[in-house]
Amino acid sequence: MELLIDTALRLGADAIHPGYGYLSEKDEFVTKTEEAGLIFIGPSAKAMSTLGDKRSSKAYLQKHAPDVPLISGFSGTSTRPEDLEGAAAKIGYPIMLKASAGGGGKGMRVVREASQLREELERVQSEAARSFGSADCILEKYIENSKHVEVQIMGDHHGNVVSFFERDCSVQRRHQKVIEESPCPFLTNDLRQQMSNVALSVAKAIGYANAGTVEFVLDVQENKFYFLEVNARLQVEHPITEEVTGTDLVSMQLFVASGENRRVAVEAQRQQGQAEIKAPMPCKILSVKAKDGDNVAVGDVVMVLESMKMEFSIKASKAGKFHTLWKSGDAVNENATLCSVS
Repeated sequence: MELLIDTALRLGADAIHPGYGYLSEKDEFVTKTEEAGLIFIGPSAKAMSTLGDKRSSKAYLQKHAPDVPLISGFSGTSTRPEDLEGAAAKIGYPIMLKASAGGGGKGMRVVREASQLREELERVQSEAARSFGSADCILEKYIENSKHVEVQIMGDHHGNVVSFFERDCSVQRRHQKVIEESPCPFLTNDLRQQMSNVALSVAKAIGYANAGTVEFVLDVQENKFYFLEVNARLQVEHPITEEVTGTDLVSMQLFVASGENRRVAVEAQRQQGQAEIKAPMPCKILSVKAKDGDNVAVGDVVMVLESMKMEFSIKASKAGKFHTLWKSGDAVNENATLCSVS
């Protein structure tokens, strides 16, 4: 940390972007950067220390955002085996043990019966201590038929916060994400909006500024979702959201860090209103994938165009009702309004 800060000062830099690694979620790095008179391009140390830890984030939200749905779990701070055995018996098996400060799929075990709990607890605590420097772990009900969905958010220092909708990261190996896609094929438009609203509530509860991801588990059988955790940083998979929404998230991070107060507010207003999609160049409409009046989701392909012997897809930048006056075979001029979503 000291070397990075010293280098930034020596080069006359104004700010430090922490990238995607462990330093990007280390509240101590935020504090030291700011004490050196530099701007940290990311959330505050308070947001990281509060929301970046699974135990403290749930305790904070229970007090400051009680409407956020949480998975049933053990709310105590004890990690004594006998206390956790009693909690698991009340919640009902299967349960999940997680490293409180964990991430990247480390320090997680599914326990299906009481006889396994003590052995798995020892493994989780050992792995957590090695990987994160803390053996603290939490116990939650394990949802068997579930999907892992995360919502990209961005807040500024003026109270504005916006959701850039979700990424489905359910394809995993050993609890580590392998494939991410957007939009999530398991969400209805109503459920998508509900999840985005909850993500915004989490951010507003702590005055979150800059980029972050609010993660949820979706119970497919019950069609309900629950808060998992917050990744208080820009994640390496953020380009998926950029491709779908057409937003440069890193650029927006820089504007937020500089104190600029319009980018996030304007994006929030744009999402609430009507989004028009214009032709980027003179082209021919090969196909219209949605009917006028259909409901579409963020990232849905609504048109396929051809220009200069190349085909490219037009995707919805927001969820809503699709409208167009064009049909397959029509030729359109550059900047002509192809369609709108309201």
